[in-house]
Amino acid sequence: MDKVCHQKGIEFHCFKFISDNANDAAAENWIQQMVLGARLLS
Repeated sequence: MDKVCHQKGIEFHCFKFISDNANDAAAENWIQQMVLGARLLS
């Protein structure tokens, strides 16, 4: 994606955010982390 944006002259930023703990509580963790991630990345 970055390569195409670079070729087209479009600024591109990408961030990876771990959204859950990949365990039995993953669904609950995902919701909590989604809210936190939105706050951190905005």
